[in-house]
Amino acid sequence: MTGFTLIDVMIALAVLAILAGLASQEFDRMLARTRRTEAVVGLHAVWTAQAAYRANEGHYAKTFDDLGGMPLQGIVRVSPATAKSNRYTFHISQPWGPQSFYCVAAGQLDPDPWPDMLTIEEGRR
Repeated sequence: MTGFTLIDVMIALAVLAILAGLASQEFDRMLARTRRTEAVVGLHAVWTAQAAYRANEGHYAKTFDDLGGMPLQGIVRVSPATAKSNRYTFHISQPWGPQSFYCVAAGQLDPDPWPDMLTIEEGRR
């Protein structure tokens, strides 16, 4: 009669555990990457709204209120310059004057202690 010994089964389980651990880490990275899309879409909407605002007013908007609110569905205004989505908080400012703007999207997508941040800026000199 042939079969597997306990050592054979333990080695197979150890190999499977190592492979599952590696796959889990890669899955977490890919999941964070897909969640980052929310920030990219939000920042692109801000960029488009700022370009339209500048074309009409001659300068960039200082707050989301000036833009008429955050230019995306499902994003809630927290303050005149801050808006919050499911995973990100967007903050807009004009650190270099009215011919510039800076917008940051910050969120905590993974278990590390550092926030995930994406930014756009225009007019920095």
